[in-house]
Parts: sequence; C-alpha cells; structure tokens
Amino acid sequence: SLMNNMKKIISSLLVLTVIAVVMLSGQSSHAITTAFSPVAGNNSPMDGLSWSSAVQTWDQARNATSGNYASSVDNAKAFLSAYKVGSYTELLRSARCYDTSSLPDDAVITVASETLYMYADNHFTYDYVNGYLPFTSRVGPKDYFALVEYNGSTSTFSNADYDNFGLTRFSANVPFSSLTLDADNVTSLNAAGNAHINKTGITCFGMRDGYDLDNFAYPEGTNFALW
Repeated sequence: SLMNNMKKIISSLLVLTVIAVVMLSGQSSHAITTAFSPVAGNNSPMDGLSWSSAVQTWDQARNATSGNYASSVDNAKAFLSAYKVGSYTELLRSARCYDTSSLPDDAVITVASETLYMYADNHFTYDYVNGYLPFTSRVGPKDYFALVEYNGSTSTFSNADYDNFGLTRFSANVPFSSLTLDADNVTSLNAAGNAHINKTGITCFGMRDGYDLDNFAYPEGTNFALW
C-alpha cells in the first residue's frame, strides 16, 4: 500500500520574483525575490491531501466526488501515491496553500516556482510487476506530475476536497526520473500559474500525477508513493 516505501516532503516554499512598482520621486521599479511557506501568515494556510482508496474501478477512483481520507497535517503526508492490485485502486492528490496577501497590489510577477524538499528515508517504490525499483527509475508512460488548480478549503482539508482539483496545468510535466533525493526540487510555474497567484489572499497549488491528469488507468501492480 502507499504506507510503504515512500518519500517525505520536509519543507516547501513558493518563491516569487516580482517587480514592485515604487511611486517615490526619483525611484524606478525594481525586481525583488520573496518566499512564502505553508501554515505561515495571518490566514493559516495549510498543506494537505485527499485520497480515494477502495475496491473500485479506475473510473470510480478518478471521478469520485469525495475521497475517503483527508489530512491537513503540515509536511507529514504523501503528496502523490498510486496503488492498483486486482480490484483495489488507490489515487491520492495533494495541495499546498500560501498566504501571498503581503504582495503589493501593483506587483508584476515575472518568475515563480514551488520548491519541495524530498527526504529519502526510503526512496524505493514497489511494483508488483518489476519488483523494487528506485522511485527515480520510474519511466512509465505517465510517470510525472504537474501543478494544477485547487479550489477547495485553504485551512482544513476534508474528503470533499478530493473533487476540488482541476485539470488546468500551472507547470510543465515533471518526470519522476528528474527528481533528486535529499535536495530541493524546483518546479517552475507557467504563465497561467503566475497569473493564478493571489495578491490579496491565499494562493493554492494542487498536484496530480500524469495517470490522473491524462485519464490513463494505472497498470496492474502499480504501487508507488512520493513523500
């Protein structure tokens, strides 16, 4: 199951380079870089997850309107996982929210990225077809993730938030094989991701794997978790 052979996120940051428009006489606009962390800020934004795990078909798992487990515990849970053995299918989605309300209303965001540090306490994934493999050796047809829209709760994750992840991609596809253990992994936002940043409140980014995004059923024997 997803509780075996996993990585943990031990920190995450939303890093922005913005052009702050300064109205003082004799000064011009200038670029600054600033970073935001989950659970920091006046509005207590969270990071969390929701998954659907049951005896069910792929379509039932992917299209469920509610998950059967959710957690808002900071930096303590998986942000992707997959399990398909026989009639049992498990699919997990995650989100991280940041209080970006301190950005000036007239700031122009030029570069943005999300940084995830992955701790390799056990970096192997078990696949019933191929046996034990390093997670970064996974090169299946949809072994990647992308950052996506998330429109659910920003403070307490619930089972209902499972259905609050969209398909609009806020980053390029990130192959699992490109990830580095015990290091910062930086995912750059695309133009849509930059535009999604909320300068007056909470900004959230969800994460879905390529199988989930492209509606490509997990192959029999799939079992991986990315923490």
